[in-house]
Amino acid sequence: MHLQGLGWVGFDAANKICPDARYVRLSTGLDYKDAAPVSGMVLGHSAETMSVAITVEPAGQSQSQSQS
Repeated sequence: MHLQGLGWVGFDAANKICPDARYVRLSTGLDYKDAAPVSGMVLGHSAETMSVAITVEPAGQSQSQSQS
């Protein structure tokens, strides 16, 4: 969204928050067509479908050691 005096700001409507360092940008575009995962054209009769599944898991915490 565009905020006066701030400019364009990302917004996650599903979670009602602004993206932060936990987010990974996968694509950018002005609309869905610019950032579509696939695009193309089919001529004739078709019964094509697209199915998407996503699994999100927390990353393991790494341990670091420091020497003094």
